[in-house]
Amino acid sequence: MEIILYSENDCEDCKDLKRRLTEANIKFENKDLDEKSDNLMNMFPNKWEHTDLIRDYNLPPWVPKVVIKNNDNMTFVCSSNKTGNKGNIFIAEDNEKLFNTIVELID
Repeated sequence: MEIILYSENDCEDCKDLKRRLTEANIKFENKDLDEKSDNLMNMFPNKWEHTDLIRDYNLPPWVPKVVIKNNDNMTFVCSSNKTGNKGNIFIAEDNEKLFNTIVELID
């Protein structure tokens, strides 16, 4: 199982969710949308990857966003004020609910 967190440096919710995951000893890969690459053709690779996820899976555009990969299956845990579940997409409006959803999905 692989857990990927899409975040931004100045996002307080992102910082809080990273802290919660770290304190719970949940291993995750952080993909900072602000991270720059030396590749002039793709200076913000994580931002483009995040944009593709939004488009391809009809996800809310905000961060933090977590992708849980388990073999060929992907589950998304997204931040938005429009809460609810849509198949493999779980949406919550606050970090406590986001974190609890992640814990439930990986247990």
